[in-house]
Amino acid sequence: MNLNKGIAAVAIAAILLSISNFSSGAESFKYKAKKKSNGTEVVKIASKRHHSHTKFIGRNRYETSSKILESSGNKDTLILVNASKEMSDGLSAAALSGKLKADIVPINPYNIDNTTEKTIKKAKNIILIGGDSAIPKNFEKRLSGKKITRIGGRDRVETSKEIAKYIGNYKKAYIVNGYTGQADAMSIAPVSARDVSPIILTKPNSESIDSVKNVEYSIIGGKDVVSNSIQESTNSDRIGGKNRYETNRMVLDKFYKDRKSISFCNGETLVDALSGSYFAKDEGIALVNRTENLNLLENINTTQLGGLPMDIRFIVASSSGVTISEVNTSKDNKTPAKKEDTKPNKKDDKDKNTEKNEQREEDKKENPDKNKDSKISNTLIIGENFNSKLRMLKGFPKANKVVFNKGIPKDIDKINHVKLDENNSGEVVAYIKENTVYISSNKTIYANPESDYFMNNFENIKEVDISNLDTSKVVNMKYAFNGCSSLKKINTDKLDTSNVENMSSIFANCTSLESVDLSKLNTKNVTDMSDMFFKCSNLKSIDLSNFDTSNVENMSYMFGDCNGLTKINLNDLNTKKVTNMMAMFTNCKNLNEIDLIDLDTDNVENTSYMFSGCLNLTKLDLSNFNTSNVTNMSYMFASCESLRDVNLENLETKNVNDMSGMFYVCRNLNATLNIDGEVSSYTSMLDHCAIEDGSKLVLNYTNNSKPTVEKMIETKSDSANVFLGNLIKSSENQQTEKTPENNKVVE
Repeated sequence: MNLNKGIAAVAIAAILLSISNFSSGAESFKYKAKKKSNGTEVVKIASKRHHSHTKFIGRNRYETSSKILESSGNKDTLILVNASKEMSDGLSAAALSGKLKADIVPINPYNIDNTTEKTIKKAKNIILIGGDSAIPKNFEKRLSGKKITRIGGRDRVETSKEIAKYIGNYKKAYIVNGYTGQADAMSIAPVSARDVSPIILTKPNSESIDSVKNVEYSIIGGKDVVSNSIQESTNSDRIGGKNRYETNRMVLDKFYKDRKSISFCNGETLVDALSGSYFAKDEGIALVNRTENLNLLENINTTQLGGLPMDIRFIVASSSGVTISEVNTSKDNKTPAKKEDTKPNKKDDKDKNTEKNEQREEDKKENPDKNKDSKISNTLIIGENFNSKLRMLKGFPKANKVVFNKGIPKDIDKINHVKLDENNSGEVVAYIKENTVYISSNKTIYANPESDYFMNNFENIKEVDISNLDTSKVVNMKYAFNGCSSLKKINTDKLDTSNVENMSSIFANCTSLESVDLSKLNTKNVTDMSDMFFKCSNLKSIDLSNFDTSNVENMSYMFGDCNGLTKINLNDLNTKKVTNMMAMFTNCKNLNEIDLIDLDTDNVENTSYMFSGCLNLTKLDLSNFNTSNVTNMSYMFASCESLRDVNLENLETKNVNDMSGMFYVCRNLNATLNIDGEVSSYTSMLDHCAIEDGSKLVLNYTNNSKPTVEKMIETKSDSANVFLGNLIKSSENQQTEKTPENNKVVE
């Protein structure tokens, strides 16, 4: 009998060893996800029968946040941060969540997720993090009846200082690079929330900060992200490893050494860590991926925050063998998120475009190794890792040029360098010489299919030479050159984009960019051009006449905040498949006119903020606009202060449910709009509209829409020249029906 027990014990130990070669302390054992026959990747992790394993997983980042909120926090108070593009302002919000005992809720202020909107409606107090550029002033109109507090500065660094001031007296603070240290900020965020200790953000090349007397500082991150001079001037200790995962382990070992439970999330996308920072304040958050930090989940209670690029299964040993068990009891005794929730909800027509883009983003961020089986020699690592590794080079903050060239120096081993090829064999290396970053190989260099975030926020780079870079295999170029604010010209002649599907934000925030030749850019397969030129404030003109946009579905913010733009050529632009034109031209302050005659809007569902902030726009010809599928026109013309002549009569409004702020501060407007639908939201629609001499807005109505239109007019500003118009037929024939009762406009 004893012999049998001994044999069973040895067998169990052998099986567990094959599952998880357990390693303790800061050292991380390298797990490897195994593919099942159905293509699903699975990682098996040792557990004990009494441990619980909870999951909070929504179909997107916003629903995941709502699920987390259900089990933590003060639901009367919410801290809102813009997480639609980056988490910049949200990085420093954790201490505030600890002070207010409230959760951080990620939002897209321009297109609120239904789940998030329900969450916000229940709250009494709303804290907005960031200035108007992060969360627009107009968004506050949605928060009627709530106490609103905004904490923000001119950028993320100043916002972190304002949050620290709001917190008041504190004895401890953490210094993090606000641009390249997002993962470090997420590692320390639960500690910041627990101890109400602010996170102070710095810029990449900062040599000092405005320190506060009698405050103990700690730097989170290595010397490459926060300088030694800051460490010396603040007398700080430093917690920093060779990468985000080692830094994360060091934080957990220092602040949660005796933990009985732990939360964990995707260490690449990070947004779920932001949502869970208050929830996990007493246990910490492990950042994980397919191989890193998975040993931290062994033999402990766990909570998964958001989706992962693989399934995790916890293995429980017994005297009869090994049993796979996933405990699905949530901490608040409510039914946890089902596994199916990780998939996009294809039945939700209203949000289908938003969800599709978010799912594409999640898939490509969470599956960086999907092309590993077909690696090509000299292929670069995925874009975000390429970005991070280059920043590790000594002297990178002062570099102003990037060159892809042939010929690795023979003495490369004596030069400070990093390996950039997928095989990590040194086939492609990078080093710096005389402020130039050389990315070298003895053969042609191939860009990774997933090249998103490639040169994201390379703020000091003025010139890029891609002579020895082959981009023909690239599928994803999202954020590829985003934030290259010193770059004045991009040579696209050798940029092969024939297979690219995602160009979202590819040139966004290139604030010095004066010209870009798009004539040779192959965009035949691109489906997402959202934010493509966002905040390219020095661009004077854009010619898209040769652009192939036949497959593009998303053009939201495409030219947003291009406030230097005076001319744009949209002739022959194929927009047949576009469903989202939200904020497409928002804040193009110097555009006097836009020729939209060739713009096909047959499938467009969202035109909110489309022309908002176009201060100098005087007229618009929308005679060819088909808005039969549009559901959201909120703030469509907001702050078009000079707009006078715009033909709105052909705009179909039968399916529109949101007209909030549609004509907000359209002071000179002279137009007529036919409303043929039961619009549910029209807050601020007519605020300061048509208040100048000679201006007038007439709202025609159908029998069904008349009560709504009458209520709309009741909300207008006292001085607004807005009037109830005539009875019209349904949208199938929106011509004014002249009858003895309505042949005159009623004032």
